[in-house]
Amino acid sequence: MKTGTRLIPCIRQPVDFIRGAVAEHAQQGGQVLWAWNLLHDHLFALLVVVLSEGNYGRAHDVANAIWNELPSDSTQRKVLLSVAQAVYSQRTRDDGKPSRYEDRRALVGVVWLVAQVDALAKHRNDIAHAPIHFALMNDNSVRPIAVSASGKKSRVDRLEERPIAEIWEDLHGDLIALASYAFTLRAALHHLARRCPLRPELKMLPRPKRKPKKRSPQSKPDALP
Repeated sequence: MKTGTRLIPCIRQPVDFIRGAVAEHAQQGGQVLWAWNLLHDHLFALLVVVLSEGNYGRAHDVANAIWNELPSDSTQRKVLLSVAQAVYSQRTRDDGKPSRYEDRRALVGVVWLVAQVDALAKHRNDIAHAPIHFALMNDNSVRPIAVSASGKKSRVDRLEERPIAEIWEDLHGDLIALASYAFTLRAALHHLARRCPLRPELKMLPRPKRKPKKRSPQSKPDALP
């Protein structure tokens, strides 16, 4: 009787004890990536409005041709920023006077928006590229952990600052808030809204420190005789 090597079948699903945790983690990660793509769709719409100058249909075709030839999200954002600066920083009215106040505020809004998305990009990349394992804890719960052996050190350090589920939840909320800001900013650029939107507070980024206001020097009281 011949004896042969016993083949071990490959599994196509996570093992049972981590399957639920994997599904939950994947769902949260998918929500973040969906929000990231939604945000960049609104950035594209901003580019269309900046290029339009009264001809929205043609500007859409031009913007689409440019946008989809760019190799990365970061390059798309750089192009949006460069075009907005070129259009609005030197724009003048028909009478030769500087462009209206709302245009200058809109440009400031685009600059701020792109800066925030750039700052959040590393967190988006964490979810797309960090190797994640699942550990059985003392309370019998299963939690995702970043793998330090093969993971990039800076990425693993960020994911170890607090529970990964909390990071994903805050990141998802920040991306949705920025997408909403971009949508309203586009309306302001397209003259469909009277004012530029208020900037949302972002949980994943530190709040900027405000410079203390300079107080006007007060006159000293006259000395007593």
